[in-house]
Amino acid sequence: MSKVSSTIKEIEAVEPRMNSDELTDTGVQKKLLRKAIATLPIKFREIIRLKELEHMTYEQIAKRISLPIGTIRSRIHRAKPLLQAKLRHLKDE
Repeated sequence: MSKVSSTIKEIEAVEPRMNSDELTDTGVQKKLLRKAIATLPIKFREIIRLKELEHMTYEQIAKRISLPIGTIRSRIHRAKPLLQAKLRHLKDE
């Protein structure tokens, strides 16, 4: 499964009002993700942006922002539920 398909499935889970044509539009997908990411705490924001929008590996992110890979993994793990909650909140707006 591609990154785009995976991300679309995650958004479909929290964004049921949008039809599949809207969700397959990369611009709409990225707009929703950017809006949700912007509301995350600062320590998660850049890491999630690099992972979800730039499709960087954990190793690339660790090198880019000079943090240990274990820190990158744990922050992504902690940030994903927050991101899903933010997407749910955007759905309700």
